[in-house]
Amino acid sequence: MYSLLPNYYRFLNKLAGYSFRPISGFLGYCHPFQPHRIFATAVQSAYVCSTCGREYSKWQGQCSSCHSWNSIQKVCKTENAGNTFHPATKLVKPSKIREIKPVAHSRIVLRGNELNRVLGGGVVPGSLVLIGGEPGIGKSTLLLQMASDICASRKASVLYVSGEETEDQVKLRCDRLGIDSESLSLLHETDLDSVLHYVYQHVPSDFSALVIDSIQTVELQGVPTAAGSIPQVRSCASRLQELAKTLNISVFLTGHVTKTGDLAGPRTLEHLVDTVLYLEGDSGTHTRIIRSVKNRFGPSHELGLFEMKENGMIEKTDLYSSFLTTKPSKNHTMLEEGCSVGMILNGTRALPIEFQSLLSKYNSQLRPPQSRCIGVSFDRLQLLLSVLKSKERIAVGQYDVFINAVGGIQVFDSSSDLPVVMSLLSSLKKEPILASTCFIGEIGLTGELRPVQQLESRLKTAASLGFQQCIVPAIEGSSIKDHYVRVSERW
Repeated sequence: MYSLLPNYYRFLNKLAGYSFRPISGFLGYCHPFQPHRIFATAVQSAYVCSTCGREYSKWQGQCSSCHSWNSIQKVCKTENAGNTFHPATKLVKPSKIREIKPVAHSRIVLRGNELNRVLGGGVVPGSLVLIGGEPGIGKSTLLLQMASDICASRKASVLYVSGEETEDQVKLRCDRLGIDSESLSLLHETDLDSVLHYVYQHVPSDFSALVIDSIQTVELQGVPTAAGSIPQVRSCASRLQELAKTLNISVFLTGHVTKTGDLAGPRTLEHLVDTVLYLEGDSGTHTRIIRSVKNRFGPSHELGLFEMKENGMIEKTDLYSSFLTTKPSKNHTMLEEGCSVGMILNGTRALPIEFQSLLSKYNSQLRPPQSRCIGVSFDRLQLLLSVLKSKERIAVGQYDVFINAVGGIQVFDSSSDLPVVMSLLSSLKKEPILASTCFIGEIGLTGELRPVQQLESRLKTAASLGFQQCIVPAIEGSSIKDHYVRVSERW
């Protein structure tokens, strides 16, 4: 039999142009450009966290990345699949960068300035927008209002697909919000294949936007996992991205968040979409903050302010009631002890944020002093406490320290160092600060005040809000004219 094999190989080589060789008693198949190579696929098992997507070689009870329990599941993966040769399905031709003429698409301008500010001027046609937030924060309410605005702006229909609520339940929310648009269509469906088939049949003549609420509730029949799993979320997001780019319609998604505040599912979801928005807020207040974490068509970390009412999300224009307990005035009004105000930059917007500190004398011998903070980075607070202890000889280690940023806002700007320290000193010395004074500055490890970005914009906003004096670093104070507020380098 083996004497006939060489002739058989030559016959196949002439017929198909491929090279065949016997290897270990078996027939091997190779691409002609890589002779005598066998492409084999090996199916191996791995363990993946269903919350954050981290992969492990063996099962464990708690994920080391997101610290969630019982979220690691066994999955099967195929290795070396990328080595398999596949013939080209279409011819590709790159274009010279000078030959490409961008097509100018007019943005869909929504009613109100806050959402347009966060989105960079409006919704870009063909974009994929992801909105994340805690349960009950108002994601569905915000999307219904955005869908109504798109219907009114473009005079075109919007398809709202809900996998969590029936059409009757969504209609009840629309009645409460006062939404009665003939161009808004509702659909309760979790099969994404059926939704995509319907959209491809009716777009672009009928629909200009698609809303999926939520990405964790829809599924594709070809993916053998449950809805909300990592393969399902990744595959559904890829299909929706292809839909948005092919038909040039805007697609909006809502996403669940974990207990740590991160978006549930793989990180691939955030990489696939064009814009990622987070809806934040304190459960004890009606204030809602929408923040852009990623935006390919505008500035990131932009912030919009809303207030949740019975008739939906209403833009918030009064900054005093949100982040300040005492309005700045000229009659020497004092803040409470342990309070100070800083001008914090969020994207391109400066906001007055009040910081409240409480230092409680530590007397227990059973535990070390503790530090708690809300809205402020815990690591940054520990850094500031260490600087006060080592550089200024202030014995803050004898106290339990509590810090709060008023309004439930998360502060990431390093210019909050100076107002946080001033609130700590005010609480320690029992000396209140003038309500008409704000603080701007970053504190280094050596105890020096460092300059901050866009100081002139912060000072202009402070002057418009009624502040009379701003304490800034000396480097910045020497180069800024006092035509907004009185700039001081010492307090």
